[in-house]
Amino acid sequence: MTRRRVWGTLVFVSLLTFTFWLTRPTSPSPQSGPSTCTDTTTPDSRVSLALLRDPQGPPDRGCDDVVFVDVPACSTTSRLSAALKTLFALDRDSVGGARHFMSRTNETLTFDHATVAGDTAHVYLTGRLTGLRGVCDTPRARIQIEETARHVAGVDHVVLYRNNKRTNLQPDGRGPGS
Repeated sequence: MTRRRVWGTLVFVSLLTFTFWLTRPTSPSPQSGPSTCTDTTTPDSRVSLALLRDPQGPPDRGCDDVVFVDVPACSTTSRLSAALKTLFALDRDSVGGARHFMSRTNETLTFDHATVAGDTAHVYLTGRLTGLRGVCDTPRARIQIEETARHVAGVDHVVLYRNNKRTNLQPDGRGPGS
């Protein structure tokens, strides 16, 4: 084998390795800020979070298909609270190829707590909804929270509260603060 072939093979393998490294699925890392979970548990403690993907056919909800991604959970006594705390703590706008809308709003909107009564989850948030960039963004935060709660807690209904007032978590005619 000539030196030129050896170098060519090394360059090709290096580029292939680098490309694989850039496109590999990674575990989400918590962000700094009010929603951060700095107290993650063992890798065995995982939750499924609702993320959004461009639909192949008609969308599941809003403009997107809803997909679930398993990630390490934040420590908490409630599995639902762990899932929602983790959902808000992710700072990436994409996890495993699916979109994570909450990363756009988690500096201004935070998860406070959640309770379950019968077949209904009550999710309490504080702050305001931000990061909206068009009509498809309007329902995305609500969809991710509702679908995560339904999947993790096995409930049929989800009621959202923002600053202790019931909300549909969508902007009204006055702006995105709803």
